[in-house]
Amino acid sequence: MHQRLDIQGLRAIAVILVVAFHYNLGLPQGYLGVDMFFVISGYVISLSTIRNVRSEKRFNWQFFYRRRVRRLLPGAAIVAILSSLFALLALSPFGPQQKTANMLMSAATYSTNFALMKSNYYALDSASNPLLHFWSLAVEEQFYFLWGPLVLAAVAIIGRRNRLSTRVVLIICGILVAVGSLALFVLMARYETTVMGWRGFRGLAQDGYFPSSFAFYSPVTRGWEFMAGVGIALVDSRTLRKNSQTALAHCMATLGLALMIVGISNCFGVWDSSTSHTAGLSPWAVISTVVGTSALLWAGNQRAFTNSFFALRPLTYMGDISYTLYLWHWPIWVFGIAIFGRNNWVVSLGLLLTLLFSAVQYHFVEDPFRKGHLYPQGTVTKLVVAFLVVASALMVGLNFSAEKIGVKLIGTTPAELIRHVTDEPCPAQRVTIGEASTCRYRPKKVDGLVILVGDSTAKSLSDGFITAAHNLGLEAMVFQQSGCPFQVGDSPFSQFCKSRNNDVWSAIRTLQPVAVVVSNLNYLYVRDIGLPGLPIGPTRVAWANETQKVFTQLQKLKIYGLLVQPAPEFASDVRYEVTILKPHVNGEDRTLLNRGNEFLNDMDTNAVMKVFDDRSILNLYRQFCTSDLCSQVKDGKFMYEDGSHLSSVGSLVIAPVLEQALSLLIQN
Repeated sequence: MHQRLDIQGLRAIAVILVVAFHYNLGLPQGYLGVDMFFVISGYVISLSTIRNVRSEKRFNWQFFYRRRVRRLLPGAAIVAILSSLFALLALSPFGPQQKTANMLMSAATYSTNFALMKSNYYALDSASNPLLHFWSLAVEEQFYFLWGPLVLAAVAIIGRRNRLSTRVVLIICGILVAVGSLALFVLMARYETTVMGWRGFRGLAQDGYFPSSFAFYSPVTRGWEFMAGVGIALVDSRTLRKNSQTALAHCMATLGLALMIVGISNCFGVWDSSTSHTAGLSPWAVISTVVGTSALLWAGNQRAFTNSFFALRPLTYMGDISYTLYLWHWPIWVFGIAIFGRNNWVVSLGLLLTLLFSAVQYHFVEDPFRKGHLYPQGTVTKLVVAFLVVASALMVGLNFSAEKIGVKLIGTTPAELIRHVTDEPCPAQRVTIGEASTCRYRPKKVDGLVILVGDSTAKSLSDGFITAAHNLGLEAMVFQQSGCPFQVGDSPFSQFCKSRNNDVWSAIRTLQPVAVVVSNLNYLYVRDIGLPGLPIGPTRVAWANETQKVFTQLQKLKIYGLLVQPAPEFASDVRYEVTILKPHVNGEDRTLLNRGNEFLNDMDTNAVMKVFDDRSILNLYRQFCTSDLCSQVKDGKFMYEDGSHLSSVGSLVIAPVLEQALSLLIQN
């Protein structure tokens, strides 16, 4: 089969776009290179199939799948396995290594797109997923899986009724499938808010499956791109290739270039991100790029003027190794920024290593495998099974190793880091009043009761709080629920847990503690969630008013109140930064922390002091910050379980401060 050099040039452009997008080289629409690949794949595989059917009068599906495996599997297996092994050294055992292990199995089964369906591609942490890019390979393979049976069915139908009408019906069916896929893509990507209002989609969104993610990852919504290539291939297969250039070919090439430039340069613009979960995906840019690529493929077959550019040797060579470039560029980038951070020289090093690794793998592994020089007598089934077995073993091994590495680095396992005393079985009886429920944590000698209330911040304080209470001879109880701030019943910030808060207030009235400790992640509800139609300033004021209401209510019940303000919020989560290659992490400049959080804490302080005095306020900043630096690590131990919540170790570290605050409050 004659190799079209212009197609190799198009492949080079596609991979350059993708690499530029991932390496942050100023091409925000560079992800459209993947769409180019889809069109090219549909075109090339269709021409190959048509030639096979015409020459053998049948579709040799065994030969088709054997070639696919020899062409694609060796390179993918090498990159996936080596990336997973290197993740043990370069990635954190507190999540990223486990993600890599799971992605390895998804890569081996070509189901990465389904594994990522709950994820926003543009919001994923690149430093934690070196196999993220396998999603597009999965979509392509799923197209190949369907292609064989569809071609077999079409050949069988035509074999029985070889009439023009039969062919027309099959073509119409193909067009309808492509149009349906395109319509679904635009609907899911562009009109997400509308779709989420339909029956059945609300529940999916609550489970994390958003329409725009379906548009991005699903082979159903990507099928039209392959079908565009199929359509051009069907046209080309019935068109004699001209020996001279034609005006129509030049016009189509010009149109194709223009449409690609329009799509890639984002001339359509990207709609407001609030209307789409997968912000950044522009369906109009995708359509423009797909149509442009299709036009260039047709024009290239007619020797258009663009062929001379796309046939340049540097481009055709890059097209030859484009698959390998795509495989290697992403893990090299992920490991580079994980070890050295994001900077220009890491970009340069990443590009150099990508070219080097890709060239070596292509010439010494992929090309020999494809031509049968390597493993000439072996069956491809053995290759597939071997990859699955190795991937399964590595997945188990990586998850097992992650715990061991975690213990080696910080003395605890990933599971233990996020586990608190409230996650353990009750040591004594449980107290339940309506929706409010808590264990009773009793010391040997009980001189009173203190209660901790709040959201996930209260849970993260629970270990230190119970220790402080027991040191004072006090029984402790913890009423906490993530995402549910403890406030009075009519608070606009806690409407979804109004009944639960009312039950907690009932428990406080019934149990009559000597003090209630309140801890809410205030900035979550003010800055991140907010109140509909209200700017951040008035929202802060509204929150402070609700805080004052809580302590006014406690005063009416003649119960002391202590507000424990959130610990410093960090921009990074050091769990994802500590690795075998980088076991030590640095603190963060205090001036770079979110100043709005401290301002909100000051407003809360003023609100509480309108009811009690300064003994009812405990600010934790000085426990983790100096005047200029804040750190999530003390004495080699993680104080935080994420960027906002204390670990059980961090909670126990502040137990003496909590004990002192409670003592001053109660002894008044």
